[in-house]
Amino acid sequence: MTGRVLVVDDIPINQRLLAARLTAEYYEVQCASSGLEALEMMAEKQPDVVLLDVMMPGMTGFEVCEKIKANPVYGHVPVVMVTALDSIEDRVRGLQAGADEFLTKPVNDVALLTRVRVLTRLKRILDELKLREATDDEFGVREPISSISGDGGVWLGVDLPGSDIDALEEAAVLCGSKLVIVNDAEMAIARLSAGDAELAVLEVSGAVDGLRLCSQLRAHPEVRNVPILLIGEPWETEFLYKGLELGASDYAFRPTDHAELVARIRLQIKRFRFYEHLRDQHRANRDMATRDSLTGAFNRRYFNDHFARLLDHAVETRQPVSLIMGDIDRFKLINDTHGHPVGDEILLEYMCRMGEVTRASDMIARLGGEEFVVVTPDADLALAGRVAERLRQAVADRPFVIADGTQIAVTCSFGVATAERGESTTEVLTRADAALYEAKRSGRNAVVSAAPLHELADAQIA
Repeated sequence: MTGRVLVVDDIPINQRLLAARLTAEYYEVQCASSGLEALEMMAEKQPDVVLLDVMMPGMTGFEVCEKIKANPVYGHVPVVMVTALDSIEDRVRGLQAGADEFLTKPVNDVALLTRVRVLTRLKRILDELKLREATDDEFGVREPISSISGDGGVWLGVDLPGSDIDALEEAAVLCGSKLVIVNDAEMAIARLSAGDAELAVLEVSGAVDGLRLCSQLRAHPEVRNVPILLIGEPWETEFLYKGLELGASDYAFRPTDHAELVARIRLQIKRFRFYEHLRDQHRANRDMATRDSLTGAFNRRYFNDHFARLLDHAVETRQPVSLIMGDIDRFKLINDTHGHPVGDEILLEYMCRMGEVTRASDMIARLGGEEFVVVTPDADLALAGRVAERLRQAVADRPFVIADGTQIAVTCSFGVATAERGESTTEVLTRADAALYEAKRSGRNAVVSAAPLHELADAQIA
């Protein structure tokens, strides 16, 4: 997955070097030569990541970063400061200005590309939540956003050495937070799953394998968004980069500087709370105007409005958006045999299973009866087809157990379509519905993907 990167540097050769590295990885790169030009470009076309030089005439990178982060429209865009400055004070100042990372010139290619990939993924998730927030605005069900702090709360340290614990305890005091230490991975997962902490601090290569635990935490839906800070030695840089790929939020080198540690942790917790705020506020708006009263899925009215918004966004960002239409096979027979209350139980369990295998950015809506759709942003036809296959397996692989203990075998069929440029909600739905009909016609319990429009046109010409 690539994206758009804005490179801000007053020296043309620096712009070209960074642009060449990123273009080679298929990122779309734009360049700005001053802070003012960068802010104008942010307003015109929001990038996924900003690479920002610090030492620029007129407006420093610190000032530009502060202005970006203060803007309610694009303040969630990640900023990576790229500069020759290498003092702890400069790093802390950059982090306090809201920068998500502070890379030193000459930039290590692995560090740069790893950071850009990780931050691009984060930006996409926040984009989806903000789009939903905008949809809630139109329905008149959103409350104002209050200021978000990175202080307070509980941090969880996992099997850390004494020197790290001392540094974290001092940082926790400065942040008005509480540090809790556990000594094994199982206990860490349990505490985080229970919502007992807003930060996990792991040693990258301690008795508890930090990389493995990082991967395990990201596999748990309850804790997949909790910030993870890795701590390691300077010679463990390769492992720390690997940790970022596995889902870690940030890392710090030993010996840890207290001011930098505080700045990094505050930034991660503030970002986490911003994410949780958007998600919780969106959930709080689940009322009859937007939700199906039985299953809790979005209703057709909300789907029509939000999917239209996603189609416009996909055109602007040139990112794919796909639609999965699902239908429970022979659902009328279930109602006729077991009664409508049992049919309602089946629908509820069906919704639960869909929620288990879809992504955080996906949206599930009930169009009516046993017909549901899953909207998959940033998913092409192949990826959406894999999501649909997971949905099919989640339904078919084990029977549905109703309240009286009766087990009922249930299967579903799915049609998948990826939106083409200029298509309307109705047109995408029609193609997904045709693919669903083909799945039913071919024997049910199947996934069929709609052919892209250019393939259909070629077939008609032939």
